[in-house]
Amino acid sequence: MSASGLTFFLAVLYWTVTGLYGALASQAFVQEQFLAPRLLAPLAHFADWHTPIGLLLLALWIATRWRSSTRGRRAVVCGAASIWILASAFLEFRAPLTDLKTTSSALLVVGAGVLCLLVIAAAELRAMVHDRPAQASNRSGADLAACLLAAAGLVAVDLLPTAWPGALTAVAPADALTSVRLHLLLGGTAFLILAVIRAMAALSPWPAAMELVLTTVGLAAALSSYLFVVVLASISVGGRTGMAIALGLGISLACALSARSTASRASSDDGVVSAMRTLAPGITSRWWGFGLWIAALAVLGAATTAASRQADWNFVLLRTGVVSTWLLALAGATILSARFASGGALLSFAAAPLLLGLHVALQSSGVPLQASPQQGASARWLTAALDRAPQSAGVSDFVRLLLEQTNVPRDVRVDPIDVELSPLVAEPAVTRPHVFVFVIDSLRRDYVAPYNPAVTFTPAIAELAHDSLVFRNAFTQYGATGLSVPALWVGGPILHKQYVTPFAPMNSLAKLLEHERYAQWIGMDNIMQAILPASADRQPLDQGVAVKDFRACRTMDEIRARLAARAEDAAPVFVYALPQDIHISAITREGAAAVDGRDYGRFYAPVASRVARLDACLGTFLHDLKASGLYDQSIIVVTADHGDSLGEEGRMGHAYSLHPEIVRVPLIVHVPPALRAGWAWDETRATYTTDLTPTLYQLLGHQVHAPAPFFGESLARPLHAPPAGNRDRMVAASYGAVYGALLDGGTRYYVFDAINMRELAFALGSGAEPGTAIALTPDVQTRGMKVIRDTVESIGAFYRFTPEHGADD
Repeated sequence: MSASGLTFFLAVLYWTVTGLYGALASQAFVQEQFLAPRLLAPLAHFADWHTPIGLLLLALWIATRWRSSTRGRRAVVCGAASIWILASAFLEFRAPLTDLKTTSSALLVVGAGVLCLLVIAAAELRAMVHDRPAQASNRSGADLAACLLAAAGLVAVDLLPTAWPGALTAVAPADALTSVRLHLLLGGTAFLILAVIRAMAALSPWPAAMELVLTTVGLAAALSSYLFVVVLASISVGGRTGMAIALGLGISLACALSARSTASRASSDDGVVSAMRTLAPGITSRWWGFGLWIAALAVLGAATTAASRQADWNFVLLRTGVVSTWLLALAGATILSARFASGGALLSFAAAPLLLGLHVALQSSGVPLQASPQQGASARWLTAALDRAPQSAGVSDFVRLLLEQTNVPRDVRVDPIDVELSPLVAEPAVTRPHVFVFVIDSLRRDYVAPYNPAVTFTPAIAELAHDSLVFRNAFTQYGATGLSVPALWVGGPILHKQYVTPFAPMNSLAKLLEHERYAQWIGMDNIMQAILPASADRQPLDQGVAVKDFRACRTMDEIRARLAARAEDAAPVFVYALPQDIHISAITREGAAAVDGRDYGRFYAPVASRVARLDACLGTFLHDLKASGLYDQSIIVVTADHGDSLGEEGRMGHAYSLHPEIVRVPLIVHVPPALRAGWAWDETRATYTTDLTPTLYQLLGHQVHAPAPFFGESLARPLHAPPAGNRDRMVAASYGAVYGALLDGGTRYYVFDAINMRELAFALGSGAEPGTAIALTPDVQTRGMKVIRDTVESIGAFYRFTPEHGADD
């Protein structure tokens, strides 16, 4: 690649990433939970050095063009550079990437990225090599050959990661045949698109130029669709805003790539080949070069598959790798096809319908497409796209409701309401136990001994569970930290917004702590800073430590030291900590490896080893409590804000998947014996993290009255009161329109995914396994949708939000 080509690609990459950064920051949950806490280190560094990087790239871009340009071209370069500088200055002073606090400022960054990509395209554009009209020729046979070659290459790319050393399983023959079938279908579709482009271009006096334009349009459509369906949908940017962002970035990027192809000295009367030339190296014009190109794409596919198994957000990384290989393989095959002879129209146009007919025949003859975890990434995605179930009757209104009530934009003003679980008018309780709440971010219930007999690496938690309440059927209210933690403090579901401010009127637990005059030792991460009112009784834990570096051992050592120095007559202590030891982002940053080198069998060693380390520190902490006599004067809670996927069907992390392994959490509550004996407990009923705050109210002598039916319930009930009935309850993703309904005491589970438009059903048992997928019956579907609809509407009404205030159509 020439120096000019290299600086072009760097410039395009810079402004594309800039635009995507703005798209990410336009969503409050991404800005608040990922960008502001700097969990995505590469993006954080990009934002820090955005302007210097841009100016350096601009200097290189100009330098590689100046000496070889004519006076006229230099004027174009100067004009483009001026717009680049003005855009950079505007962002630096009006919308710096490190401080995008509003949706409007984030969208300005997207606009700057689109503008500069179009400017780069204009600066790169040259006239077509031939100044005479080129005559259209019949390239049907060459195009079909190119598409079939690309399909064959994609099969190789798709199958290699599953056969890669260390992969989960070997390639099954059925999966290999499915991959061949799907990619032949994809190749046939690509051929028909090329045929339309050439047919339309043939009507123009300048076929080659028109082919270039129409191929650019096709590339823009593909890129825009990918951005809208994969990237933006995965961060819940949709409607008109999402379409505008996708079209802006897709069109500008396609124009830049195609414009660069006109700068090549290579002569071609084929506009399709010219447009594709930027996407593949020149060596693909030879058979050996094309083979090397496919080998390189296979390595890329294996790498993205491996990376996705460590951490991925709604499979965005994996699907980006898939789309990239699709385009790059087709580009290489198209360039190679320039050496093929013209002709073959009759055979070519017969072959494409034949491929489609073969697929339809297989579908109808008992060989339908079936998704398999062992399929390659490309085949698995194509299977899901072709096998999408039809929508149920009336589901469009249901989807509209969910989208309107989910991710309420931060620019939309919503006033807080006063949430009161109980009137706090009496004096503080005479006996106030210390309270230690450890919410272990991402801890799965099947990775702690009380829930899974196969776990041998959590002896301290097992010992704690021995004389504590172990709630066997516990769930998070939200499938990620962003809303799970605030809901825990409120004591019930909250409006799907990050965040209603001021949050204090809704914070039931904070009100209880102030009333009971607790000394508050709290890990003040970005969420706590947003939802807690100021308090003179608060002493932050882990002060000066970045949120991403919160670790259980350091935090517990600090708590132990404070307890040792505490005066005997001091106020009781309330401790809240959210250690990040096993968060998927922390594990990925640390190399996704075990920390102790032990063999953990079927458990995911990077998580299991960190749970073992955390357990050892918890054991030391509990030993200190017992030695000082505080253990039986303390309420100790060990739970999680959510669980995590650790390889199930290729899933890693939580994002907004609501599979059983994410919504089921451990919940272990140690209550001082004297206090515990005064209440009845049911450890088998379905419980939720939002039940913790009502329980603390009850244990401190305050009768709880739920402000709305969807709020949490106290886990403690009067000794002679009848057991509370199990009610169906809703759970939700924190970052997107994915909702679940737990039915029949948490034994059946329904999920409606309004992002990927699918419905799931599970049976949940009391054993170690999170859950088992089952057929979706009309009863589960109807009841599940009703629970979700009623709860979502009730939450909106309770918090006085109507979608007319800010829904994006």
